[in-house]
Amino acid sequence: MKVFSPRGQALLVGTLIMIAFSFVVAEGAEANAFESLQVARLSPKLEQKSALLGRRFGFVLSRHRAHVEMAPGRCQSGHSSACRLEAWQEFLTELSHSNEADQIYRVHRYINRFRYVTDKRNWGRRDYWAVPEQLFERGGDCEDYVIAKYLSLRALGIDAKRLRVVVVYDRKKRVDHAVLAVLGSDETLILDNYHRRVMTWADMKRRYRPYYSLNENAVWIHNAKA
Repeated sequence: MKVFSPRGQALLVGTLIMIAFSFVVAEGAEANAFESLQVARLSPKLEQKSALLGRRFGFVLSRHRAHVEMAPGRCQSGHSSACRLEAWQEFLTELSHSNEADQIYRVHRYINRFRYVTDKRNWGRRDYWAVPEQLFERGGDCEDYVIAKYLSLRALGIDAKRLRVVVVYDRKKRVDHAVLAVLGSDETLILDNYHRRVMTWADMKRRYRPYYSLNENAVWIHNAKA
């Protein structure tokens, strides 16, 4: 069983080729905390940053697609990481019949159970974005949890326009961090590996200041005052 159909995979990669650039003013109502306000032109520096982030996320999604395609054969050959990827796909298949609130909560709990490991310890790099198979096998850090949650919810049919990988400054711990935002009609949910329960942006906006957010369609650079 594959989470993404071949047609869906092709559409996903095709979408990534056309990265849209927007500027976010993260103010106003809670439900619109991550809605974008497009401007005619970004500064060259921000435009370059947006392009790099978009390409980086696109590369991660392409790598994940390749892992999914190879998982059945690699699992049969004894690769434990590929078997873990198949177990994740089976979990999502079972979850596909649940309501959206339950899907979000259970994906959050499923992914958070993997162990936290810094990129430096895991990969010998300051910053590395892992695909889900790597997280399931070796553990990972905050953005690895977020990427796996993003791909889980996309596989369950939640529209990309409602999902944002958000990189924030944690005012409490004084470190950079990453969370997944799920935009709803009444509130923005925040899936954070620091918390067992699903939070809301209203819960977290005093603690977190967003730098940028992205999905497979766009990159948003956030207002420094947000």
